[in-house]
Amino acid sequence: MSGHRCVFGAVCVSAARQGDGMVGKAVEAADTPCRGCEGRFRRCVSGLSVQWLRLREALGESAAVVGGGRRPKPESSLPINVGADALMKTISRRLYDAGVLVGGHLNVELPRLPTNPASLLEYQMVVRCAALVRDHVGELVSSPTGCEVAVALVRAYTRAERHLGDTSLRERLHMPCPKCGQQCLVRETLDRVVWSSGDAERVTPQVVRCLVCREEWDESQYRWLSRMVLSEHERKEQRVLEWLLAEVNWQFNAAQEKLAKLEKLAGLSAEDLEGIDAAAVVAMVREILA
Repeated sequence: MSGHRCVFGAVCVSAARQGDGMVGKAVEAADTPCRGCEGRFRRCVSGLSVQWLRLREALGESAAVVGGGRRPKPESSLPINVGADALMKTISRRLYDAGVLVGGHLNVELPRLPTNPASLLEYQMVVRCAALVRDHVGELVSSPTGCEVAVALVRAYTRAERHLGDTSLRERLHMPCPKCGQQCLVRETLDRVVWSSGDAERVTPQVVRCLVCREEWDESQYRWLSRMVLSEHERKEQRVLEWLLAEVNWQFNAAQEKLAKLEKLAGLSAEDLEGIDAAAVVAMVREILA
C-alpha cells in the first residue's frame, strides 16, 4: 500500500473514518483524486455553468438579464435573492481561480474576471473556465493549491445544488392530475446526484407534483399513471365517437324518411290533390320537414 490518499480527503466519495476524522480513498500517487472523485469532479465542473444560469434565474427581476437589460433602481422594493447572488459570485471566482492554475500549465492566459455581476461576459468566462478545468484535472491538482481549489469547486457545486433544491425551477405538464383531475401538474427541473460510498453514482428521479392536492410521484410512477390516464381518455374518446356515429346514422335515416315522404307527396296526381288548396300542401311539407 502506497499510503497516499485521495486529494478530496473528507469529502471523497469513498471516504473512510480514521480516528476522529474522515480520510480519502487510498490511491497510487500523491496529490491525485481517486477514480470516483475524478468522475464526480468532472461532472460537478460541467454542471457549474448550468447552475450559474439557474441561480441567475432565481434572481428574478432583481438582476440584469444575461443578454442585457436593466437593473432595478437602488430604491426599488424588489427582493434580492442574496443567497443566489453570493453563490454565483463563488462559482465564478472558484472556476476562474481553477482556470488560471490550469492555464499556467498550458500557457493559456485568461482575461480578467468581469466585474459586472450576472452579465453575459461573466457567463462566457464561467463556460470557458469550466471547459478548461474539466479537460485538465491532472494539471489542476498538480498545481500549488490546486487540490484546495478542486475541493472548493465541489463544495460550491454542493452548496448551489442545496440552494436550488429550495428554489428549483418548475416545468408545467399538460396532463391532468391522476388523483384530483386538475390541470396543475409540475415537474421539478432539479436533477439531484447522490453519491454512494463506492465509485458509482445514483441519479434521484425528478419529482412530479400536483400543486392542488399536493400528491407527488417519481418519473416511473408518473409514466405508469400517464398510460392509465391516457388509456381511460382513449376509452372516453371511443365512447364519444360511437355516440356521434350513432347520432349521424339516426339523422341520416330520419332524412331518408323525410325525403321518401316528400317524393311521395311530389308524385301525387292532380286528381289526388283535387280539393286540396296550396296552403294545405305547404302545411304537409312543413310537417314532413319538422
